Amino acid sequence: MEDIIKNMDPQTIQAMIEAGLYNERMTPLKQKFGIGQGMMDAPMAQGRNVQSGPFGTYVASSPFEHIGNMVQKVLGSYLAGNAMQGENDAATARGKGRLAYMKALMSAGQPPAAPDDSGQ
Repeated sequence: MEDIIKNMDPQTIQAMIEAGLYNERMTPLKQKFGIGQGMMDAPMAQGRNVQSGPFGTYVASSPFEHIGNMVQKVLGSYLAGNAMQGENDAATARGKGRLAYMKALMSAGQPPAAPDDSGQ
C-alpha cells in the first residue's frame, strides 16, 4: 500500500483525504441547516391586546416587526440553502475520493475493497 501512495499525484491523495473527512464536514453543515430552518419557521409578527377588560385596546404589529421577520426568514433560507450546497459539495468530494482510491488500487493490481457506508 505504501508503494501505491508514493506513486500517486498530490491531487489524488487530496481527493482521498477529502473523502475521509466527509463526516467531519457534515456536522457543521447539519447544524447550519438546522439554524436556517429554525429561522424560517419563526412565527410572524402579530398584534396584541394591551389592556384587558371591556375596553381593551388592540395594537397592531409594527411594520418594522414585519420587516424584521421577513429579513429573518430570508436569512434562514440563505443559511439552509448554503448548507445544502455544502452537503452536495461534500458528497461530490467523497465520490471523487473513492473513485481515486479505486483507480489507484486497480492500477496497482489489487482488487478494491467495498467502501464502508456505516457512517456515510
